[in-house]
Amino acid sequence: MDDELAGKLYAVPHRHMVFTMPKELRAIFETEQSTFKILMDAVSNTVQQMLKDKHGAVPGIVCVLHP
Repeated sequence: MDDELAGKLYAVPHRHMVFTMPKELRAIFETEQSTFKILMDAVSNTVQQMLKDKHGAVPGIVCVLHP
Protein backbone atom coordinates (compact mmCIF):
# COMPACT_ATOMS: atom_id res chain seq x y z
CA MET A 1 0.00 0.00 0.00
CA ASP A 2 1.42 3.39 -0.84
CA ASP A 3 2.11 5.98 1.88
CA GLU A 4 -0.56 8.40 0.63
CA LEU A 5 -3.34 5.81 0.96
CA ALA A 6 -1.99 4.45 4.25
CA GLY A 7 -2.12 7.96 5.73
CA LYS A 8 -5.87 8.18 5.01
CA LEU A 9 -6.87 4.93 6.74
CA TYR A 10 -7.89 4.52 10.37
CA ALA A 11 -5.99 2.10 12.58
CA VAL A 12 -8.81 -0.45 12.90
CA PRO A 13 -9.04 -4.22 12.50
CA HIS A 14 -9.38 -5.23 8.89
CA ARG A 15 -9.97 -8.23 6.69
CA HIS A 16 -8.28 -9.14 3.46
CA MET A 17 -10.59 -10.83 0.95
CA VAL A 18 -9.63 -12.38 -2.35
CA PHE A 19 -12.16 -12.97 -5.12
CA THR A 20 -11.10 -15.32 -7.89
CA MET A 21 -12.53 -15.30 -11.37
CA PRO A 22 -13.30 -18.70 -12.92
CA LYS A 23 -10.83 -19.68 -15.62
CA GLU A 24 -13.67 -19.93 -18.14
CA LEU A 25 -14.47 -16.21 -17.79
CA ARG A 26 -10.94 -14.82 -18.01
CA ALA A 27 -10.96 -14.48 -21.81
CA ILE A 28 -14.00 -12.19 -21.64
CA PHE A 29 -12.28 -9.85 -19.21
CA GLU A 30 -9.03 -9.90 -21.17
CA THR A 31 -10.71 -8.82 -24.41
CA GLU A 32 -13.17 -6.37 -22.81
CA GLN A 33 -11.15 -4.55 -20.16
CA SER A 34 -14.02 -2.14 -19.49
CA THR A 35 -15.72 -5.06 -17.73
CA PHE A 36 -13.15 -4.83 -14.90
CA LYS A 37 -15.03 -1.79 -13.53
CA ILE A 38 -18.29 -3.76 -13.53
CA LEU A 39 -16.57 -6.62 -11.71
CA MET A 40 -14.99 -4.37 -9.07
CA ASP A 41 -18.30 -2.57 -8.47
CA ALA A 42 -20.12 -5.90 -8.09
CA VAL A 43 -17.59 -7.13 -5.52
CA SER A 44 -17.76 -3.87 -3.57
CA ASN A 45 -21.56 -3.77 -3.59
CA THR A 46 -21.81 -7.41 -2.53
CA VAL A 47 -19.48 -6.98 0.45
CA GLN A 48 -21.22 -3.77 1.53
CA GLN A 49 -24.67 -5.38 1.37
CA MET A 50 -23.56 -8.51 3.22
CA LEU A 51 -22.07 -6.51 6.11
CA LYS A 52 -25.05 -4.18 6.27
CA ASP A 53 -27.52 -7.09 6.37
CA LYS A 54 -25.60 -9.19 8.89
CA HIS A 55 -24.05 -6.58 11.19
CA GLY A 56 -25.61 -3.22 10.32
CA ALA A 57 -22.08 -2.09 9.42
CA VAL A 58 -20.86 0.20 6.66
CA PRO A 59 -17.39 -0.93 5.60
CA GLY A 60 -14.63 1.08 4.02
CA ILE A 61 -13.38 -0.81 0.98
CA VAL A 62 -10.17 -0.56 -1.01
CA CYS A 63 -10.34 -2.67 -4.18
CA VAL A 64 -7.22 -3.69 -6.03
CA LEU A 65 -7.20 -5.61 -9.28
CA HIS A 66 -4.42 -8.08 -10.00
CA PRO A 67 -5.05 -9.14 -13.60
